Amino acid sequence: RNNAARELQRFIPLRAARAEWEVRQARFELETAMATEIQRIARGYIARGRVMMWMTPKHNATATFLQSNYRMRLARDIVAEERALLVVKNERIVRVQCAARCCNARKVMHKARLDRDWPPSYDQSLRASGVLGRVYRGHMARREVRNALFARFLIEEVHWHVLRTKMGGRLQR
Repeated sequence: RNNAARELQRFIPLRAARAEWEVRQARFELETAMATEIQRIARGYIARGRVMMWMTPKHNATATFLQSNYRMRLARDIVAEERALLVVKNERIVRVQCAARCCNARKVMHKARLDRDWPPSYDQSLRASGVLGRVYRGHMARREVRNALFARFLIEEVHWHVLRTKMGGRLQR
């Protein structure tokens, strides 16, 4: 019995030491795993920061490019609408002017016929109305109309350019 007790007493400290070593080993492995996880997270965060530092200028440049293209397309649409309206207005103006000139030419012809007592032959009256129409709708009148339309177009373009600049910021044409 004494030998058995001595043998047991000899193994008990070894078991306690082994259990303590296993606890320490498990704690060490847990701390190692936690440190590895923390380092992995930190390295990922640092790497993402570096990638963002590298990619942000590219993203900003791409965004600026897309914004300028979008704004340019909007500006082109606005200009196209304005030009279409201007074409329609010019066509209507020409029709009204032609009708007004014909009416005025008839009035002038009638007045001239009454005033000068031209012979009533059909050919002469046609020739006279043609001459009066050419004089009335002559080169100077067309030039004045063209200059007035061009000046109006320039003023409208400057006005729209000022509005677009105020509203659109960096709007490019």
